[in-house]
Amino acid sequence: MKKRNPILAIFVIIILSQASFAQGQDITKLGLSLPPSLNFATSPNPVGSGARAVGMGGAFIAVADDATAASWNPGGLIQLEKPEVSIVGTYDYVKQSQDMKDRESDISDQRLERGSLNYLSFVYPFLLFGKNFVASINSQRLYDLHGRTEAISLFKTIDGIQEIHSTQGGELRTITPALAVQITPTLSLGTSLNLWDKNFSNWQQNVNISASGFVASGSKILPFKAQGSIKEEYDFTGFNANIGFLWEINKMFTLGGVLKTPFLARVKHHHNSSMITTIAGKSDPIKIGRDFKENLKMEMPASYGLGLATRFSDSFSMALDLYMTEWGDFKLREGKKKGQILVEGGAPSGKGKDILSGKADATTQIRIGAEYLIIRGKFTIPLRSGIFYDPEPAKNSPDSFYGISFGTGIAWGKIIFDIAYTYRFGKASGEASEPDIKQHMILTSMIVHF
Repeated sequence: MKKRNPILAIFVIIILSQASFAQGQDITKLGLSLPPSLNFATSPNPVGSGARAVGMGGAFIAVADDATAASWNPGGLIQLEKPEVSIVGTYDYVKQSQDMKDRESDISDQRLERGSLNYLSFVYPFLLFGKNFVASINSQRLYDLHGRTEAISLFKTIDGIQEIHSTQGGELRTITPALAVQITPTLSLGTSLNLWDKNFSNWQQNVNISASGFVASGSKILPFKAQGSIKEEYDFTGFNANIGFLWEINKMFTLGGVLKTPFLARVKHHHNSSMITTIAGKSDPIKIGRDFKENLKMEMPASYGLGLATRFSDSFSMALDLYMTEWGDFKLREGKKKGQILVEGGAPSGKGKDILSGKADATTQIRIGAEYLIIRGKFTIPLRSGIFYDPEPAKNSPDSFYGISFGTGIAWGKIIFDIAYTYRFGKASGEASEPDIKQHMILTSMIVHF
């Protein structure tokens, strides 16, 4: 399910023939198993937060002059001269229209909408050893992992049909302390440490399966019905760093750069599954299931970017960002505990096995944004816009996604309010479907200076 919608993709094989069980198979050891898959409701590329930045199309590496700099380029934090508190909220609406490739499967069109806290921070500038420093503490939602899917497909090994209803919920959020220092009047360095903890970085997958059809039993063909469920829970822990610089080349141009380091995350996995199958003419239903816990490891990739900002006047500026993520290093190391694969012919979607095993190419984002300030005495009103190319990792080559954004707000005294809208669209690749994805996002930010 591409998160945007859904997550999983499921495979089912119901081993029903009387002969197979007559051979002494221990069905209590069987269980439903999900192939590796992960669904993203928003772009899976690591980007920053904030209505101001998003209003400029996400071209913010060389701008980075508010509290969200800890997520874009921590070197930019040095531009904050007063203590401040900021909060960012977001509303996401995603629509996925299916374009089926597998004519024996049908996935329904999907819609997903939700609001959430996107960012929260406190910033404090100070002087130490004759140098200007800025420290901050931040909480950011980096990945939204909500999604759902509904699919119907034919079995490939027996005469029957299955209905699959799956949902995914959760997010990956960090607590992030950050520190920036002014090395020279024109050069600053900064770093932020992302702490990923299971209490606010976790996700769950729930799947319900209904199946019916006919199966051979000796010389007879008998109808069967089956009901199954799968529940997967994941807790995610780890840490990595963002390291950035900001260099004011002259009064017109500023160059910024950021590196987000790779890291090895530890994932605790809890699996629970069950299925009950009833065959006509058989008095006792067949019951199977499994429950286990295991420790997995997920290799998160490095990403890095450069940005150039140009200030044409006190009122008008533009910015350009290039940003790359090494998705070939993104891997989920599978655990040793595997249930029997009981599901087949489902409708895979989301970031599946190929992506989770390092078989995707790196992606390169291109973002261009502009800001014009209407300055009127006690208040200032910004007008912002941006365009971007934001490809997603996929098997063979990246899926192309594009977007446009707009933003405005008001700065009055010690309070700054910003709002931004962004529209992102593209076509995703999948085994059963190549869905058209349309994402709408509204962000609102408020900053209070002290």
